[in-house]
This record gives sequence, structure tokens and C-alpha cells, in this order.
Amino acid sequence: MNICFFIRDLKIEGVQVVTIRLAEEIAKHGHHVTILTVTDEHELTVASSINVEFLSKQENVHGLNLKNVHHQFIAWLTEKESHSTFDAIIASHSETIKITAGSGPRFIAYIHNSDEYTYHNKSWYRKYRFRAKLKNALAKRHVLTVSKGIQNFINRIIPNVASSVVNLVNPFDIRALQRQGEDPQIINPINGRYLIFIGRLVAQKRVDRLLEAFALLDDKEIKLMIIGEGELKAELVDYAKTLKIDSRIVFLNFMVNPYPLLKQAELSVLCSDHEGLPTVMIESLIMETPVVATSCPSGPAEILGDFLPDHLVIDNCPSNIARCIDAALKDPRKICYAQGYQKYANQAVYDHFVAYLKQRNLIKSNEN
Repeated sequence: MNICFFIRDLKIEGVQVVTIRLAEEIAKHGHHVTILTVTDEHELTVASSINVEFLSKQENVHGLNLKNVHHQFIAWLTEKESHSTFDAIIASHSETIKITAGSGPRFIAYIHNSDEYTYHNKSWYRKYRFRAKLKNALAKRHVLTVSKGIQNFINRIIPNVASSVVNLVNPFDIRALQRQGEDPQIINPINGRYLIFIGRLVAQKRVDRLLEAFALLDDKEIKLMIIGEGELKAELVDYAKTLKIDSRIVFLNFMVNPYPLLKQAELSVLCSDHEGLPTVMIESLIMETPVVATSCPSGPAEILGDFLPDHLVIDNCPSNIARCIDAALKDPRKICYAQGYQKYANQAVYDHFVAYLKQRNLIKSNEN
């Protein structure tokens, strides 16, 4: 089996992290795997068993002409396939999905984020334009989605456009993550109890909503650790001062191994407007740290709905989030975390992926 993953870059972000995990799991089974990035922005480490290449030395995808990138991609693919043909090319960012549109059944779109929230807030004309663009990107191609929510949304707004739309969850090497969570070299800057948020500091994540909820907590001693970077960081630091909670908040930059800090937290919190299948929620369960999350489209309800449904906040109001956090902090239950994370184990996802490729005749039926 020869698989190519085509992504934007190798920054420390959710799509890139889970792409590397799936790529490494495929390589562990003796298959050939290439990760192709649009730009040379490279922060994550990739196993030596995986071939990593890039199209442009530019460090940021913004400003790149996608038509030019498409020509670069075709030239790269032609040269690579003069030696060995890829069974599947999986595009996992919006830019790479557009670049590979209309290229044939082996060019699979893998959608990691939900547009449902923003779609419902558009005017009728913008909805029409969105559907038209989505049809162009997904027409007559196989589509994977990280959550059932994204799968259902696509089937609802552009029915019968894609050749298939199938849910394939993100894979997690559970034992490896648990070992990382025990790393004694990661120094915790907080001495005492704290909540934790890990993610990009962008509008979608609604960290402002988290700060407002944190200010309303009954527990005025607990602290908040925010691990992430993004264009809203300075604004959020100022907002914490406005809310007079800055003395209880620690902002940290992204790190390759945040898991010891996640493991030691009292609670992980996510207040997003929309997600795909939020990686940090599953990682929290693997670290045996309970999670409170807004029930946004999509992912949180799929992760917690049958497991910790009372940790989902249906109404995004900060006061309701605060009440849910206070209740979770006082919750005396012993939680069997494996019930929440086991279905995301690497081997289970790999088996599903191989079966998926066989069903679409992209690999031979005797491949394992």
C-alpha cells in the first residue's frame, strides 16, 4: 500500500498532529507513506519511516496562489508516480482539498472541521455560494469526515454530490500518550489546582467565553492554564485583566508535549463555536482528566454524549458553562475513562481505514 497525505504545513495544530498519527500507524504495518505539505513550515517531528516533502519554501500558505500550487502539485505528482503510483492521496486541509478537486476517485477529501455553525449564520445568498463551492470541491470524489456530525451536515446540504461520505475518526496511540503524560521533565508553572485549555487562540475557540465563565465560578481559588497561540492572544490577556482574573491565569505557548500538564489538571474545558472531532477532549480522557465542553457542531456530543452527557453545555451562556464546571469539580463519581477513548485507538482506526480503501477498490482485497 502506498499512501500520500497532502496537508498545508507541519505546524503544531490538530489536523497536522492527527495526520501524522495515522501516517505513522500505516507505516508501522509496513506500508509506504508520504506526507506532502504546501509550505515548508515545519514544527512537528515525523517518524523517519515516513517520506516528508513540500511544494513551496514559503513559510505561510496565506498569499499563495492556489492555481500555481495546483500546477506545482501536478508536476510533483507526475515525477513521483514515474517511479511508484499512490493508491490514495488524502487531502486534509481546505486548501489541499481545493487543489485536488476533480482529480479522480483516489483523491480523497478528509474533512476535519465543521462548517455547520458558520453556515447557519450566513444569509441565504452566502449559503448558496457556500454550497456551490462545496459541490465543486467534493463532486464525484470520496469524502472522509472525522465526525458523524460533519458527515450528516454534508449529506444534508449537498446530497448525492460526493461518491461517498464516510466517518473515520482520528487515531490515538493511547499507550504512547500515557507515557508522555508521565514525562518528569515537563515543569508545571502552577502550584495547586487548575483548569486547562489547549488550542489555537482564534475566534472559533471562544476563549473569551471561557474567561467569562471562569470569572463566574464559585471556586475563586482555582487557576486556569491556557496553552496556545494565535491572533487573539494579546486581546485575551487584556480581557483577563478587564475581568480582574489575570492573577489566576497562566498563558503558555504551544508545546510538543503538554500531556503532563493536561494530566495534572482538575478539568479540561472547551467552549468552541464549532469543531470537527476535538483532539484535546479525547487526549484529556486518555490522561484521565474530565472534560466540560459546549455541545457545538461537531464532535463534543459524540465524545461525551454516551459517556459524560452532563458535562456537555447545551446553552453557550458563560453562566451555564460556569455552573457545569462547578458541578464537575464537585462530582464524586469514579469515571471509567477507557469507555470514552477506546474506540479511538490506533489499531481500530487503521483497520477501518484499510477496510474503507478495499471497499472502494483502491487497494487489493488481500492487503493488510
